[in-house]
Amino acid sequence: MMDFDKIIKQEFTDNIELEYGIIHGNENIVFIKAGAGGSFYGYEDKYLKMARLLNSINGCTVVCASNNDKTSFERYDVKIIQDFIAETTAPKLYYIGVSNGAVQGIMSAAEKYDFEHLLLINMPLMINYHKLMRKMEQVGTRITFVYGEKDPSAFYVPMLQNRIKENVNIEIVPGADHQFKGMLDEFVNLGIKVF
Repeated sequence: MMDFDKIIKQEFTDNIELEYGIIHGNENIVFIKAGAGGSFYGYEDKYLKMARLLNSINGCTVVCASNNDKTSFERYDVKIIQDFIAETTAPKLYYIGVSNGAVQGIMSAAEKYDFEHLLLINMPLMINYHKLMRKMEQVGTRITFVYGEKDPSAFYVPMLQNRIKENVNIEIVPGADHQFKGMLDEFVNLGIKVF
C-alpha cells in the first residue's frame, strides 16, 4: 500500500506535537481523527487504508490526525484544515472520529464547525453522556453513530436512540468490539458512510 502523499509534524506553542498524514484530492476534505493516544496511521495502518479507499472512490482530500489526550479539533487541528480550505473554492468538510476523536468531532460541530457529515465510531457514551447529548442536539448537520456490538458504549445506545433527531442515524456492527479486532476490513469500509 502506498504511504500518505505528505506527512506533517506540527509543534504548537504549548509543547503539543501532532502528526498528520495527507492524501491529496479534490475540494471535498475528509478529516479522520484517531482515538486518544492514537497515531495518524492507526493500528495496522487502518486510517491510511481508510484514507486511500476514500480517495480512490471519491477523489477527496483526506487528512488523518494523531490524537494526544490534551488536544482538540478547534484548538489544534483546525489550523491544518484551514490551509486546505484556503486552497479550494467551495470546500466541503467531512469528519470521521474514532472513540475520543468522535467526542472531539461532536464538540466541534456543536460549537462552530460546519461539517457536511459526522461519522462517529465508538464514541464513549458512559463519560459525560448528558453533555454529549446536549452537544448532539445543537448539531444540525448529518451525524452517523457507529458502534461495535461488543463496544462498552453499545449498552447505552438505547438511551441515545431516545434522543434521536432526523439528522441522526445509528448503526451497530455485529461482532465488533471497541478496536474492531479481527475486523480490519469492516472498520476501513466504514469510512464510505461519510459521503
